[in-house]
Amino acid sequence: MGQSAEKMAKENGITREEQDRIAFLSHRNGPRPPRTAGPAEMCTVLVPPRYEVAVSADNLLRKDTSMEALARSRPSSTGSTGR
Repeated sequence: MGQSAEKMAKENGITREEQDRIAFLSHRNGPRPPRTAGPAEMCTVLVPPRYEVAVSADNLLRKDTSMEALARSRPSSTGSTGR
């Protein structure tokens, strides 16, 4: 998937800075509920195998990230130069 995204970015002339800007906005806006949010938009999930732990928020968002931090980060896909 990473290689496909890299190929698509190259074919469409999407720069690393533009990708970082989209990532930054996703991390910044992710914690906000969508304007159309209703009961079906968000739900608590019980984590297997014991289903004793409940997760009710996205734990992949970095609310404290910055454009500078994203610019310093290495690409997550293997075989990618990223720069």
